[in-house]
Amino acid sequence: MRRALLVVDMQRVYMEKKVYRREDMLAAVGQALAEFRETGDPIVFVRHCGALSPRGTPGWEVHPALDRRTGDLSVEKEHGDAFDGTGLASLLREADVGEVLVCGLVSHGCVRATCLGGLSAGFRVTLLKDGHSTWTRDAEARIRGTEEELAA
Repeated sequence: MRRALLVVDMQRVYMEKKVYRREDMLAAVGQALAEFRETGDPIVFVRHCGALSPRGTPGWEVHPALDRRTGDLSVEKEHGDAFDGTGLASLLREADVGEVLVCGLVSHGCVRATCLGGLSAGFRVTLLKDGHSTWTRDAEARIRGTEEELAA
């Protein structure tokens, strides 16, 4: 079984906010991208389509600091969980993926929901250390709380 990297909602409109420890998150995600490229395991960029990020607008695009390439997979979602109504589970199973590494925005929202969705779909799920964040006033507590919940 292979593993896949799920990069959740790291789109221009969200990355332009005051993301807590933004540079640390970008470094962790960048390192994960490099490792997955080296192994040839799938990378999936997940983009949220909503009021702040309408499909096809500049803010909807993946942030340019990320190394997105032509062969990378892409999933568009309208709910927090990237597995909800997107065909992501089938896409991963077709690629013989049994484990996902999740990173992106926001820790207590779409990242958490995608981790729980992956577990419900039968995948082993790992949250990337320092690879997720938020822009809320209580960001550190939200991040820590999400990590503790998902580690249980």
